[in-house]
Amino acid sequence: MNNLGGFKAVFVVAAAFAAVSCSSGSPAQQQSSSTQEKHFDVTGFGKLKPGMSRQDALATGELAATGAGKTGTCEDYRYQAAPAPDPKQLAEDEEIEKQLVAAEKAADEAKAAIGPEPGPNAGAAE
Repeated sequence: MNNLGGFKAVFVVAAAFAAVSCSSGSPAQQQSSSTQEKHFDVTGFGKLKPGMSRQDALATGELAATGAGKTGTCEDYRYQAAPAPDPKQLAEDEEIEKQLVAAEKAADEAKAAIGPEPGPNAGAAE
């Protein structure tokens, strides 16, 4: 059985941590923050290491199930020490999703108003 699908969400979150963990500041500031915070790098995140099985990763206590649950073969997990999602960003993402649905609906309606597409051998009159 292939566990790669289950780790897709973990990889996405880990990539987000990699992007967020890049910060500027004095070496003293960086050193003090690195002792207090975990950072994702090639060796993993805290007790989580690349190549761990799902059971081993959950046994570390570093992961917790999210409210998203299981969709098909994908399961969503969240880093225990991860910052909480930004409510403003979540609201913006929801608004973008609504705009996408509206745009897709408008495109479908416009396509239906045009009528069926001409066949491959249709002439200009069709």
